Amino acid sequence: MKDGAMATFKLPRNIAVGPDNIVYVVDQLSDSIEIFTAAGIHSGSVAGLAKPQDAAATATELFIIDQPLIQDGEGAEALLNGSRIQVYDLVAGAFVTDHAFPSFGNNTDNGEYISLKGIGIDS
Repeated sequence: MKDGAMATFKLPRNIAVGPDNIVYVVDQLSDSIEIFTAAGIHSGSVAGLAKPQDAAATATELFIIDQPLIQDGEGAEALLNGSRIQVYDLVAGAFVTDHAFPSFGNNTDNGEYISLKGIGIDS
C-alpha cells in the first residue's frame, strides 16, 4: 500500500491506537499491520508477519501477536499454527530481539503459548 493512498484490507482483524493517536490496523490475510496517522493517512506498514492476530502500541514499540506455522514432528500433518509475541521498534523500523518472551509454539512444551488472540499494555 502506497503511503497516503486509500486503504484496502484483506481481513482486518483488530486495531490498536498508540498514545500519539497513531492507528495500527492488523490485517491478517496480508500478513501485515498498516499504520495510519490520526487524520487517517496511510504512513507505513509492518510486514513479514504470519497471520497477525492483535497489536498494542506504546510511543516507541508495537507488541504483535502472530501465528507462524511450526513443525511438530514429521510430515505435513505435523505443521501447526504456533503463537508468538514480537516487538517492533517504531523508531528504528525493525523487530526487537532482546525481549524475554518465551519461544513460540503450540503448547507442546512447558512455557509455550497456544492460540494467543489478544494483547494489551498497561501504561
